Amino acid sequence: MQGIPGKGVLLTQMSLFWFERLKDVIPNHLITSNVDEMPEDVQVFANIIRGRSMLVRRAKVVPLEAITRGYITGELKEALCKGHTNQCPKKDLHGPSTNPKGLCMV
Repeated sequence: MQGIPGKGVLLTQMSLFWFERLKDVIPNHLITSNVDEMPEDVQVFANIIRGRSMLVRRAKVVPLEAITRGYITGELKEALCKGHTNQCPKKDLHGPSTNPKGLCMV
């Protein structure tokens, strides 16, 4: 099975962006992403992990799932548009709406 080239770097950089952006809003577990600031026994792998690794504190997992697109299609759309909200802990006060293309906007 062939992996996605650069996937680790991309995911790490996206995480770092949000950790930095939200650091004054909510604390996070990031210590550093700079390999040179990591323990020496980790630094020996610097050429392999640079850009795609982080040193972090142990943290409690918060189980959270979010939809990160503006439009929903398929079975979830149908359920939400019918008012079934058991997939989400909160329902929008106005409920989901539909755009001209028939896609449910949440």
